[in-house]
Amino acid sequence: LPIRGAIGLAAITDLTRYRDGPADSCHGSVDPLMGGSPDAVPKRYSQVSPIELLPLQAEQWLIQGERDPIVDSASVERYVQAAKAAGDRARLTRIDSGHFDPVAPQGPAWQAIGQALQRMVHTR
Repeated sequence: LPIRGAIGLAAITDLTRYRDGPADSCHGSVDPLMGGSPDAVPKRYSQVSPIELLPLQAEQWLIQGERDPIVDSASVERYVQAAKAAGDRARLTRIDSGHFDPVAPQGPAWQAIGQALQRMVHTR
């Protein structure tokens, strides 16, 4: 089935840049997950890092907490701008929350998630 769109909740959109964060945090999990650094296994990064896959040719709606200490809001903004520059339809909805709030039903992101789902379902 063709993919109509993607909704990212506190999405890590650039594995190469994300891995440069504190080693004792989620950032430190990128190299073990990928089996090495971008210099050691560049093909793996190019095959799975969202920013490397642009354009996706599908609408993208990213919902990001402004106070997220795990995924920096600026990194998601960079991705959205890169997606738009590549010709994709991409949108960033910022919410006043942290990292885990977007997945909490009825939390501050719930309305934005509902809007994104409605749009994805009704877009042709």
